[in-house]
Amino acid sequence: MKPILMTLLVLLGVLTLIALYYVFVLRSAIERHRRELAELKKITGVEKTVAEGRAPWIRMVVEIKDPIALAHRESAIAKVASATAPNLVIKKVYEQVMEETRERLAKRNVDASVKLIVL
Repeated sequence: MKPILMTLLVLLGVLTLIALYYVFVLRSAIERHRRELAELKKITGVEKTVAEGRAPWIRMVVEIKDPIALAHRESAIAKVASATAPNLVIKKVYEQVMEETRERLAKRNVDASVKLIVL
């Protein structure tokens, strides 16, 4: 009877230690995510908007599904560059889209801020 009880106690102790480990890991992950969220709010200016009681915080996000293919269609140099520096090509595609968006909005007299945020 005693060996079974000892085995169960040891097993219970091990499982408790595993559970505590996961609690601490999850706490640190939650804290890390909170810090990232605070940084994103600071970058995008959402804290000012909420604090000043302005209109709700609404932003539009544009994601280009295949920026490399778009670069290949638009530029012959991009075919060569995408093989050696794909991240640079992707960044340039987003910069070009951002500039075109800014120009089109300005033509329509829309007061807008167009930003590129790289995380």
